[in-house]
Amino acid sequence: MNAPVQRATRLLPELLDDIAQEARWQSLDLIARRGREAAPNLLRGQAAEYAGSPLAHDLLLGLAFDQAAETIASTGAPVIDLAYLLRPSELAPERCVEVRAAAERMRGQARWIDDLIARIERNAGQLERLRLLKAHALLNERFWSDARLSADDQVRARMLACAPPFRARAEVAARRARGWRQMAGRLGLPKTLLG
Repeated sequence: MNAPVQRATRLLPELLDDIAQEARWQSLDLIARRGREAAPNLLRGQAAEYAGSPLAHDLLLGLAFDQAAETIASTGAPVIDLAYLLRPSELAPERCVEVRAAAERMRGQARWIDDLIARIERNAGQLERLRLLKAHALLNERFWSDARLSADDQVRARMLACAPPFRARAEVAARRARGWRQMAGRLGLPKTLLG
């Protein structure tokens, strides 16, 4: 197994755990603010808002919200476990071919991809931007064809189409970060100031 694949294999469980933690905290916040009775419906509403997103992160967060809503309704507490998503569950091969073809057609329409990248980069420090872009690229590449996500083929094509631009932007951010760190080193500045 090559180094990038090994890094991705190690990173995926961490990303899924981060998403589960985010959903758990938002669930607890909803319970505290709106009550245990209202929380499941509010969580289902949040999950529905993410249904058309071309970011796998959003779709996975929606799954986590649905899971939290179910467990709050049955046990009273948000129990979220996304580890089952580590085992692949792919779409039918012919459907994958169709989605790949649609993604290729979309790659020429870069404006919406630029808008997504801007959304990811907004309010993030330089090093955080790099981490987020890499994470979104990995999640989109891994989950565009996952049959457990309730995304239509158009959304899946957008997920697949934006993964390479995310990676490319992450590479640019990494080069910039290296340049800033080198300059900070020459000037004797602490590198922690650059994040």
